[in-house]
Amino acid sequence: MELHDIREMASHELRRMYSAHRQIEDKLPKMKQMASLPFLAECFEDEDLKAKNHGEHFQELFNQLGIDLEENEDATMRSILAELDDLEPDKSSPAVIDAKLVDIGRKMNLYLEASYGTLSDVAEQMRLRHFGELLHNRLHEVDQAAEKLLNAVPDVVYV
Repeated sequence: MELHDIREMASHELRRMYSAHRQIEDKLPKMKQMASLPFLAECFEDEDLKAKNHGEHFQELFNQLGIDLEENEDATMRSILAELDDLEPDKSSPAVIDAKLVDIGRKMNLYLEASYGTLSDVAEQMRLRHFGELLHNRLHEVDQAAEKLLNAVPDVVYV
């Protein structure tokens, strides 16, 4: 990967984040369906509802940078979400499935948090205030989702 300047780097990373969100949006219904605890299923339902609004959010971010809305496949998110395909609900207890769903959800959120944090810093360096605000708002949403999953942990662990 050859990136010549900070704008190219920001464009590349934003396209990866777009890919990551599309992958997540694809898997959230499965995660909700696999959850046995209502609170955990609700976490994934809430994220699914938010994910449906991300196309508009990303369009605004891409417009701020003056680039076309396209994606660079995000292999990291693909790898995280591949763990869902390894789960076998008919061979594992609901508690194990729920614990693994929390694990996958937390990995997703940590990855997004790191990526949005970097993009937010880049936006600041590029003096793109509005772009930075949009990224900061999305970072706040990711933090809220992570907090919700953390609150689910005691219910999952002690079932």
